[in-house]
Amino acid sequence: MATLYGRAADNYVLWEYQKQFASDSNISFNDLDHALFQQVTIEHIFAQTPAITFPAAGFNDGDEYAASNNMVGNLTLLEHREPNLQQQADNKPPTDKARDVYPRSRIPDVQSLSQSINAHGFSKQCIDARTAAFQTFALKRWA
Repeated sequence: MATLYGRAADNYVLWEYQKQFASDSNISFNDLDHALFQQVTIEHIFAQTPAITFPAAGFNDGDEYAASNNMVGNLTLLEHREPNLQQQADNKPPTDKARDVYPRSRIPDVQSLSQSINAHGFSKQCIDARTAAFQTFALKRWA
């Protein structure tokens, strides 16, 4: 299982992923923007506290939800200062975040997530697919 949360290097690892994601997607991203790097924190796409009734979104129960919560496919970076987008996204369902918060982010993956969630929703299967994509990136980047 590819969990990524609670370690000091998590922001750096996800920042490196943003660089590659932007490059692969032909999205402009200044990876040397230290001020932006200092403004980001880990964002859980599905909130750490479930806001859904199970079964839903590909999860059979709360245990399955909890097991997926810190998987890298459920994580991205989001600004937490000026503006505090992370606070605005806190504990909202992915569809609300994609509509109201994510479009204002300067992080490439979050901008793409907003469009994808608005078009197709977000589910456990999305977490699994994003986790697999991140694992492929990590093997190329650090192997």
